[in-house]
Amino acid sequence: MFVSFLGPTLRNVLKRLDTMPTHWGYAKFEATDDLEQGDFLIPTEELRSVLNLVHPHFCDNKYTGYLVITQSCDLVRRDGDLAKARYVNIATVRPLQLILYQLLATRCESVCGAFLKSGWREAWELLERITNQNENTLGLFYLHPDSDLEFASASVAFLRVSIALRADHYEILMNARRGRLKPDFQAKLGWLVGNLYARPASRDWADSEDGKNGQSDAIHDVLKNAGITWFEDEKVALAKAKGFDFTSVQPNGIKAALRPYVPTPPMTEGCQIVEKYVREYFTKYVPIPEPQQDVQPLENGPSTKRPRPTFNFYKDIRRLISALRGDTRFQTLLSKENDGDKDDLET
Repeated sequence: MFVSFLGPTLRNVLKRLDTMPTHWGYAKFEATDDLEQGDFLIPTEELRSVLNLVHPHFCDNKYTGYLVITQSCDLVRRDGDLAKARYVNIATVRPLQLILYQLLATRCESVCGAFLKSGWREAWELLERITNQNENTLGLFYLHPDSDLEFASASVAFLRVSIALRADHYEILMNARRGRLKPDFQAKLGWLVGNLYARPASRDWADSEDGKNGQSDAIHDVLKNAGITWFEDEKVALAKAKGFDFTSVQPNGIKAALRPYVPTPPMTEGCQIVEKYVREYFTKYVPIPEPQQDVQPLENGPSTKRPRPTFNFYKDIRRLISALRGDTRFQTLLSKENDGDKDDLET
């Protein structure tokens, strides 16, 4: 009964006097404690009113919270004075599930809005790095759901998307606080923030003239000369399905060993069919001349036999097949397997 007569600020203070989060990544704090790096804030009405003046965009409901990223040493209020920091930086927080598609789209191949199963491992490893606080390239900090922190779904703080609020709003930020990271996680958060904003600006390959090609050549040389064998996933899977024993094959001999297990590529098989019919056609209708010898006497010398140019059977068939590769009618021809195929070709 007595608490109902108190103002909203005092009621919040009493409510959080003994806040004990359930997840091991969060620490207990008192309502009167100074702000620290890693404090989790919710968008209270007071905080929304301040954000609306500074940047209304950050009042959007998609931001379910904010994380203090200013160093703790700059947030300490000594002897009642203001904190050393003139501004308090807070990073936006959003539910992980709502941004997961955009995150995976940068790592996994998709078709018509669906991801290929081959990207499942990449997605798993990405979430492993995020939940272990090791995804420093994206600038994300994982926040596990906790009822005492008043957010029920796994979330991430966008360390690259932050707002600087004047230290005059210090009390408002304290009243919006619902959680705090433990010291080791505070240290990790500080390292991630420093890694984003305190990296030395070294020169990249792309900054140099023709540097991108030079980088590609360097990478290619490393991969080529490392003695590592690469083989197509589909061919290995097919060989496994047919019971091929990989333990008895050296990497440099896998291509030859798998040849009996790998089906002929469709284009190669089509070329073989065409070659078969072309050979039959030439054998039946176009007799191949035998090499003939011409006797051509040389001036002031004995006669010399010089062969007349002959029909290069194999080379000309291959030239014909090469020309057919770019003909769309060739695809129709490959789909036929009856006796009419030969008639069409002969025609």
